Amino acid sequence: MARADQRLHQLRLFSDLVRRIHASRNLRELAASTLHGLKGALPATFRDRDIPSDLSTCLESALRRAALDNLPINDRIAEMLGSDYAKHAAEGTNQLLHAIEPAAAILDATPDASFDGTTLRLACDHLLDRAQELGAAAVTNAVDAARELEEIGAPAALLIGLDGKLLWLNSAADQVLYRRRLDRDDLVSEALEVALPVIAALRSLEPASAQVKQASRHVRRLRIHLSARLREDTSNPALSLVVVTISEARRSTRLSNRELHMARLIVGMPSYRAVANAANISMDTVRSYVRRIYRKLAVNSRYALKARLAREGVLEDPAAPPARKFSGRIRKKPASEDE
Repeated sequence: MARADQRLHQLRLFSDLVRRIHASRNLRELAASTLHGLKGALPATFRDRDIPSDLSTCLESALRRAALDNLPINDRIAEMLGSDYAKHAAEGTNQLLHAIEPAAAILDATPDASFDGTTLRLACDHLLDRAQELGAAAVTNAVDAARELEEIGAPAALLIGLDGKLLWLNSAADQVLYRRRLDRDDLVSEALEVALPVIAALRSLEPASAQVKQASRHVRRLRIHLSARLREDTSNPALSLVVVTISEARRSTRLSNRELHMARLIVGMPSYRAVANAANISMDTVRSYVRRIYRKLAVNSRYALKARLAREGVLEDPAAPPARKFSGRIRKKPASEDE
């Protein structure tokens, strides 16, 4: 009877572990749930003494690889990653088993543990399934990213998934296509070329510190500049996306100090004439600055320029003294001053 009660207790603990695994919202929680199940199975005297300090980190790393390896991959990305990646991806389950083996060995070596290492190894399939399910939730994350790209002041941009497919092209990018009379397929093709090295770096076997997270390229035939950056999700890398920004600048896409100063004047002054007077330059020079700044930041109005500067955190000059607000009243001179 005691043996049957012990089996029932092990089954309850295993069910609780599986429930925690499938309730995890990201890979970090998934690793923490597994570690919590391990600590719950050990006697109180063994919990902090025998568990390796890097167990959670190793487990989370294996889960990250499992989530990434489950994503679809196109031929170009597979070619850039090489044959080692295909071999590595095929052994995803073995890597996860290798990561939890130290925890299973602890349970096997502890006589008073609530369940043995075999029970924890059986949970490996549930861990792998949940990691792949979390990786498949990238569509929801893409919707949130697309909403950000449609905000006022957002630059012309495309959203690329880790499978190398276009997910979104915002309205500002549509305006660039219309103004430049560009072919949509040509633009998407060039954007993918810029994004592919960033995607391949994330999906490679390289450590995170050695991965390429940005890339840029000037497309001479389209007369645009493309910059790709990784929109990284640290809790689940399978949800990461690549944002490719379009700039109509011929060379650099960054504003110089003088251009940034002029941009602040343009959005802060009521008219171009006021900008010219404040900067002590001609109206033609002001218009030249406007065209140059608009091209670099891919905006087409003062309102969009102000929103873009606010998004970048450079709307206000930190070195400038705070402006005094005009109250609308004229201070009267004291009688002593008239005398």
